[in-house]
Amino acid sequence: MTPLGKVVRLQVQAEPLKSGEKPNKVYATAAIVEVERLLLTPTGAVGFDAAGAQILDVHNTAHPATRYTEGNTVSFGLTSHYARMRERFGPHMVDGCAGENILVETDAPLYLSELGERLGLRGANGEVLALANACVALPCVEFSKFAI
Repeated sequence: MTPLGKVVRLQVQAEPLKSGEKPNKVYATAAIVEVERLLLTPTGAVGFDAAGAQILDVHNTAHPATRYTEGNTVSFGLTSHYARMRERFGPHMVDGCAGENILVETDAPLYLSELGERLGLRGANGEVLALANACVALPCVEFSKFAI
């Protein structure tokens, strides 16, 4: 396994990031919460704050306002991609503003074709968690408007 980089941020979406009614929905980052620990479960991500309080990610099937759809239980992003977004759209494109659960520090962009069939995350205990079926999450209209 070739390391992509170091995990530099863990976060959950405590509530949906899009609000309003179509066609006037808006994207806001206020519900993105940085967490100390992240538990990945078959039903979705669960964050834990510094006090140990549990915060369900909105894509977890157990969240009361779940936004779960098949295949979106955990997400990750790369700092190199944020650097490119900041160059194009401006400084408001801060690391993590897209709401992914895991932010990995990298210098170069990464393409899905470079990942292969499986992605592994090495936990604090050294154990590797294998993730299968990685896919690119296309930006929604509201995030695209936020970026622009």
